Amino acid sequence: GASTPNVSSCGGIFKNSNADFLCTFAYGTGNTSAFIAELCGFMTAIEIAVSRGWSNLWIELDSRLVVMAL
Repeated sequence: GASTPNVSSCGGIFKNSNADFLCTFAYGTGNTSAFIAELCGFMTAIEIAVSRGWSNLWIELDSRLVVMAL
């Protein structure tokens, strides 16, 4: 996620084990903190993976707070 004083956003990239592109997502999260934007990105990634039946996931985050919250 990313955050400036007035707008935050999140996004993610999905690749398979061969590093082939599968899909991406990105959206604005409104006037939220960087933590909330990162958390929204994580939750969206899980929701997309579950909806597509992907069960073996490798997730990389750059927010230590989100990792600690898990």
